[in-house]
Amino acid sequence: MSEPLPHIASTPRTASMMNRVVASSLRQRFLVVLLTIVLIGAGTRSLERLPVDAYPDLSPRKWSASSPCPLKSG
Repeated sequence: MSEPLPHIASTPRTASMMNRVVASSLRQRFLVVLLTIVLIGAGTRSLERLPVDAYPDLSPRKWSASSPCPLKSG
């Protein structure tokens, strides 16, 4: 019924970008491990320097309003 298109069947398959990245990562394992250690170290340093309030104030807000009262004697 349906015939395959001739231009698709005759196109040579090339390695995708992801295949090339994985292949080069497997060839250069030392570089991948080194970059992983550097990124973990940079992330740890950034996390330690991040200014975060560890104990936020969770108490309810207290409002006070003062107004002059003419009936109150001073």
